[in-house]
Amino acid sequence: MHVRFIIFSLLFTGMYNQLNAQKHSETSNIKFTSINQVGLLTGSAGQSASIQTINGITKAKWFAGIGTGIDYYGTRSVPLFVDVRRTLGNKLKSPFLYADGGISFPWISDGQKMARGYTATSSAGVFLEGGAGIKFRIKNNNAFLLSAGFSYKEVKDKTELMTIWIWPRPDQSFESYKYQYRRIVVKLALEL
Repeated sequence: MHVRFIIFSLLFTGMYNQLNAQKHSETSNIKFTSINQVGLLTGSAGQSASIQTINGITKAKWFAGIGTGIDYYGTRSVPLFVDVRRTLGNKLKSPFLYADGGISFPWISDGQKMARGYTATSSAGVFLEGGAGIKFRIKNNNAFLLSAGFSYKEVKDKTELMTIWIWPRPDQSFESYKYQYRRIVVKLALEL
């Protein structure tokens, strides 16, 4: 037990020292970055909001991270995605491009369950998003981000058809639905 603790401590200390040395190295400018954003989604299913947090690393003008949040558009869901960004310039106001890809896990509200029927089971679908924006740099390498783009998510439902049979009951039959939401998104974010 103590040997494992000592080995773990040495590995952790070594990794910390290595990362700390990279942090102070002139050739390596990798840093942890967190982007927290709120968005307005609009499309044929109306308007709704979303909140997201994305955490990852920045190197030079590139950012890559993993994000999640809550998407209230159409069917409420929790997206889990990879985010890649490229800043175009180093000025106080710089444009950037971003692309997201991942999975949207349904988090059906009680009202949606009643509308779809209690025999409906929902499953995850694709989540994609891409767009462009402007980064407004503030103190300590932090920034405000304003972006606009196109977003797509899908949710799949499988509903058992209710039939009345005395006996013997035939095989159950199901109907499958795929909800596809295409929408325009505008986001305001804080990058730390």
